Amino acid sequence: MKHVFVTDSNTQLILVPESETDRLLLDSVMSSGASTEIEWIRQPVSVLGISVKDSIVIRKKTYKPITEDAEQA
Repeated sequence: MKHVFVTDSNTQLILVPESETDRLLLDSVMSSGASTEIEWIRQPVSVLGISVKDSIVIRKKTYKPITEDAEQA
């Protein structure tokens, strides 16, 4: 996966797939009508056994179902 920063009036990050696998993975994150969320990891965390910090995570937004307890509150 290649990345490109565009810095004009708005800074933008563009992810450019370089293989069919990259395309399929991007499609998996961005498709199915689900919203996406972006999280900025500022403190060191372990991701698949690799320590990362100052990184960005893009993922499908997950919604927690409303429980009966929450409805009664």
